[in-house]
Amino acid sequence: MNRRGIEALFVDGAKGRLFVLLRRSEASSRCVVVVPPFAEEMNRSRRQITATAEALIRQGYSVIVPDLYGTGDSEGEFSDASWSGWLEDIATVARWAADRGFQVEALLGVRLGCPLAAASLERTGLKVSRSVFWQPVYTGCAQMKQFLRMRVAAQMVGGKAETVSELRERLRTGETLEVAGYRLTPALYAAIDQLELDTMPKAGLGNLTIIEVGRKPIAPASSTSPADVREPEGDCPTRHLLGQPFWMSSETIVNPQLIEQTVDCIVQGQHERV
Repeated sequence: MNRRGIEALFVDGAKGRLFVLLRRSEASSRCVVVVPPFAEEMNRSRRQITATAEALIRQGYSVIVPDLYGTGDSEGEFSDASWSGWLEDIATVARWAADRGFQVEALLGVRLGCPLAAASLERTGLKVSRSVFWQPVYTGCAQMKQFLRMRVAAQMVGGKAETVSELRERLRTGETLEVAGYRLTPALYAAIDQLELDTMPKAGLGNLTIIEVGRKPIAPASSTSPADVREPEGDCPTRHLLGQPFWMSSETIVNPQLIEQTVDCIVQGQHERV
């Protein structure tokens, strides 16, 4: 499909074909690759990502949004997915873009896509000039607990009582669990559960800016701060915006400030480099 600069196509991945949505700018070869969030969060973030991509195109950037193996329109089932496979998927898409003449200058990581971006660059040695992280998942354990709560809530509606602790133990003992229509395997659970974004090397990310979105201003980290909402270690700048958590909402939410700030980080970074 090619409609007004939009191409929907497949890229050969290590385990199967990866669906890629390319929004092309004719103004330059500069390109941003989006590293998507986990499971249902991608569906809920898609409109925000699309609106941001459209803004970046107006600034002369093409934008590539892949579906990781076993997700979206890519081949494979979610139960076939692995963390190591997803790392390779990001590298595959970046190499594919370079082969097509794009200069992959920036990454936009969303939620779990943030540690995925950092780990992928560390593993492959790829480098970009700058990166923007939206609402990063700092600990995989927090992401997995949040995900499993969806099953607990659904089971409560059906009159069944489960706890997150019980579900985590079942995964540790080798059971695959269905959560919100996704079959979560023990291997994928274990790989994500042990992630710590703060401990990952970030040199390949270039100039990194983190943007947090919350219903009220986010205070500096304290002993009572949630594990996935805090100031990162080091001198990475963090911007705090007011807004609804679009990655969690069942309603379509687009935060104009998030678009503006993201474009500013990427475009300003280009100007500073020049």
